Amino acid sequence: MNRVRDLRVRPDVLYLASGWSALVTDTRGRIEAGTHGFYRYNTRVLSRERITVDGREPVEFSTGNVGTVAQLSYAALGDSEHLPSQAVYLLRERFLGDGLRTRLRVLSFAAQPLRLAVRVELAADFVDNTEAERGRPVPPADVASRWDPTRRELRLTQRHTPLDRAVVIRVEPGPPVRSETPRDTPAGPVAAPALEVELAVA
Repeated sequence: MNRVRDLRVRPDVLYLASGWSALVTDTRGRIEAGTHGFYRYNTRVLSRERITVDGREPVEFSTGNVGTVAQLSYAALGDSEHLPSQAVYLLRERFLGDGLRTRLRVLSFAAQPLRLAVRVELAADFVDNTEAERGRPVPPADVASRWDPTRRELRLTQRHTPLDRAVVIRVEPGPPVRSETPRDTPAGPVAAPALEVELAVA
């Protein structure tokens, strides 16, 4: 019988992998701390993703991987005691390939129109997977951010290093979305998403 050595079971994380791309989240699909993040060629190019709606974090109640390259999360927005016919939900879909694509959908079953401010906070630290395992690097990376409103792209670049490391995060709204914030979502049950935003990490 062969003995297995150095096997680490981690029930507190979910993994996706495709080629040289890997995604590590907690069991609710969040990218918050520790080894969480999106890795490309063993470098973490997305170390934090925080989503808030009207200043409050969604309450995830179901998250699961779909095969090895996709993940789906359902979250409730607002008061969890609302009846299903009055509730608002956030669906987060992730697709892994050469990059990472995250699709956010807000579904409203409320009787009245809603105005929602959706905020996504992102960060990158450009550490390798070994450094991520050890914890925060010393010294921490100096990362500059630049938003291009025309291209709707956020560029995060590691400064003061001989390595050329940067990541571009592009916002791709679907047809139902306007660029203004806060945004309106129609009242009543909806079969299609009332609000949809895609984040493409390349």
